[in-house]
Amino acid sequence: QHVMIANYGSGNVNVFSLNSDGSLNQLVQNIQHLGGSVNPDRQKGPHAHQVIFNPSGTYLFSNNLGTDLLYAYRYNPGKEQPLEPVDSILMEKGGGPRHLAVSASGEMLYVLQELTGTISIVRFKNDKLTLAGQSSVITKKGKAGAADIHLSPDGKFLYATNRIDFNDITAFKLKSSTELQMLEQHSTAGDAPRNFMITRDSRYLLVGNQRSNTIVVFERNQRSGRLKDTGFRIPVPAPVCHLEF
Repeated sequence: QHVMIANYGSGNVNVFSLNSDGSLNQLVQNIQHLGGSVNPDRQKGPHAHQVIFNPSGTYLFSNNLGTDLLYAYRYNPGKEQPLEPVDSILMEKGGGPRHLAVSASGEMLYVLQELTGTISIVRFKNDKLTLAGQSSVITKKGKAGAADIHLSPDGKFLYATNRIDFNDITAFKLKSSTELQMLEQHSTAGDAPRNFMITRDSRYLLVGNQRSNTIVVFERNQRSGRLKDTGFRIPVPAPVCHLEF
């Protein structure tokens, strides 16, 4: 019944109602995030980077790269203002939370920090956000530009991309809901892997290299979680987001 939008530049979250034919109706709610954090170049003010629902559609989460905060909202589609704030939590200072992946239960959130490459593992239960663990995509010195993060469809593996000095994708196995085991890292064979997706059949993982204008296709071993570069490339100008329909 609504469309939610994260606005990076202005640091706010918008909610639009929909007409019966699915077209946009009007802005019904604006939530302005406030503050900043410790990175003088990237965190002078709020930068809402993502909004994402839990699987049941009852809660919405928003990462703010500028404030280092993760926000949780209860979604009530019948109310005049559908989003009700329930909690927020400080991630790593200077980390810059960018994207997160939500477990099938909606209880575990895996939050990727763009500026440090940290993955913060957050439990969401009884309307409360609590830190439950931590990992990282960083294995050597360099400037991080961590970008996208997704769970495999079976929830057993986690993947995350990193740009700037790295241009790689890291595969993790979930030893438990709060502990990640790094399996491997692969070059994305391009520049700036900003977004990736796993196909619904779990067989392939496609990475979009924004600055080298290619989508790189990896074959995915569904039992081990490991990736193999197929050598297949799809030329696309500056791919930044792709979804399977």
